[in-house]
Amino acid sequence: MKKILIPIDFSDYSLNAAQYAIALAKVLPASLHFCHAVLVPATNPMSGLIVWPLEEYDDIIKESDSKLEVFIAQFKNDAKLNITYSTALGTVKEVVDKICDDEKTDLVIMGLAGANKLTQFIIGSNSKAMIDNCKIPVLLVPKNAKFDHLKKIAFATDLRESDVNAVHQLAGLFYPFNSDILLAHVASTEDKDDKQAKHFLSCITNKINYAKIYYRHINQQNTFEGIKWITENTQTSLIAMIHRNRSLIADIFETSHTKKLAQFTKLPLLVMPDRK
Repeated sequence: MKKILIPIDFSDYSLNAAQYAIALAKVLPASLHFCHAVLVPATNPMSGLIVWPLEEYDDIIKESDSKLEVFIAQFKNDAKLNITYSTALGTVKEVVDKICDDEKTDLVIMGLAGANKLTQFIIGSNSKAMIDNCKIPVLLVPKNAKFDHLKKIAFATDLRESDVNAVHQLAGLFYPFNSDILLAHVASTEDKDDKQAKHFLSCITNKINYAKIYYRHINQQNTFEGIKWITENTQTSLIAMIHRNRSLIADIFETSHTKKLAQFTKLPLLVMPDRK
């Protein structure tokens, strides 16, 4: 059985991600662990942030555990679900990393923004911190995204051989859904990459025993426009891509690109580590 970790802060964003994770877990199947991070106050806290006295941390943790217990109670009677929860001190990244190190976690699912609604700040901290050093796949779920049984998954590829391992992991992770996996390569010219594409697809065929993998060249000037085209024209349920230095993901999560980010608020985004 796979294990899914869901950081939760009780915002609408994280609660929707939790609902998405629950629907996903019923099909995989997977056990679910919900965690809540209580931030240790800094010496010079940022203006506007509430800092709790250290002696009140026990009460905060108890309150968090109570909220988690109430949330989980609505699913206790579902025999298909194996749910645990915990609260810990630290940043979201620190808490998640600790749990992932202690347990074999297959997937982290989290909301795309946080409770204070300062979208740029949250994206620049929690979500960005998670994907910058992700060791396992991280699924970012927008507030309005709904689970639709993953009929089609689009994997954005630049035809590197290391992408073959990611596609193999993707097919294995979501195998029970029998999803179509669209390998989408974005480039301004098709002839230039034809030989590379044939080699890449040969590697896919030789390594991955999964029949529903398809390839499509998308003629666009840049990757972002190509991904946008996919979301608007292919009835895709989920976008997957590898996080690399100076990648599209890094570009999207810069606070100066909030208009670009808005394009991704409809579909979940699966960020995969670069395993060369």
